Amino acid sequence: MNDILKYQVSDRQTFVKFLSLLRQDLLENPENWENKTIPDFLEALSSYAEDIQGITIT
Repeated sequence: MNDILKYQVSDRQTFVKFLSLLRQDLLENPENWENKTIPDFLEALSSYAEDIQGITIT
């Protein structure tokens, strides 16, 4: 996971690679993930989106 946290996303290709690394880490280290299912992950992402400051969607 440490490598993933240092990964720089700068365009579509690096974003796709980042998602692949996340998936690989989940499969290899599920014990390190709090949200192991898509519904749990989406619920956490939704809660995060409600709580963050400074994002304006028009």
